[in-house]
Amino acid sequence: MNAMPNKTNSMLRCAGCGELFDRTISSSMPFCSEKCRGDDLDNWLTESYGLPHEGEGVPDRVQEDDEEDE
Repeated sequence: MNAMPNKTNSMLRCAGCGELFDRTISSSMPFCSEKCRGDDLDNWLTESYGLPHEGEGVPDRVQEDDEEDE
């Protein structure tokens, strides 16, 4: 048997730049580098990224539940 890890199984696509990298040598998972990791953090901190939402206020499902209680 071959004791060497299969390179194909250790390759992932970077969550930041989309490039393929070897996950066994990355210290910045799921990113290929500290640069991509830092860029991602910066996007969250500057609110370039955000969680999806609809409209303002309370979601419809919660409002419907409150109306049933009345």
